[in-house]
Amino acid sequence: MRKTVYDDHVSHYDAWFEANWPAYQSELRALEALIPPFERGLEIGVGTARFAAPLGVKAGLDPSHPMIKMAIKREIDGVMGIAEKLPFKDSSYDICIMVTVIFLLSDVKAAFKEAHRILKPGGSLIIGFVDKESRLGTLYEGRKNESTFYKAVHFFTPKEVCAEMVTAGFEDVVFVQTIFDRPEEIKSPESPKKGYGKGSFVVARGTKAKEG
Repeated sequence: MRKTVYDDHVSHYDAWFEANWPAYQSELRALEALIPPFERGLEIGVGTARFAAPLGVKAGLDPSHPMIKMAIKREIDGVMGIAEKLPFKDSSYDICIMVTVIFLLSDVKAAFKEAHRILKPGGSLIIGFVDKESRLGTLYEGRKNESTFYKAVHFFTPKEVCAEMVTAGFEDVVFVQTIFDRPEEIKSPESPKKGYGKGSFVVARGTKAKEG
């Protein structure tokens, strides 16, 4: 498994959530708004399990061994691997979540098809991402060369994410949004709003068609 940019910066990555607690809680609320009831859940790109653990998602996959080690400390069943080639059987999970992951993927189409494969019929793929056209997305895009994590990434618009989900076979794509100010300026958790276009953090949910 190749070394990732996060391997040497796990503490730096994880500290963001403590330093920006209200923004982090806002993101969790937005994810919770679109996560249906489930029994078996997987976070693809679990990182340090800042999302999987509070959302009740028990399994996580990540290409970074240091990240997986911290996720396991948060009682996640951690597995090393990549989104484009998931080491799981067909129709294994009720939900898959990816949070601030798609801009890091080498092949979004392959990753979404793999998520579709391992989801049960009627299962959901939930994507949390920074809207490229939002205030924060524009800021990150302009400062990519200065960032530890964002130098070689590709940000997406909600329309692009929707198109990729539909291409992979997902239906009924819906959105909510949050982070209506800069994260460090948010003083208390925000309530998510439907749609996109105002919030910097957007959550999309697509559903795998039920058989028959």
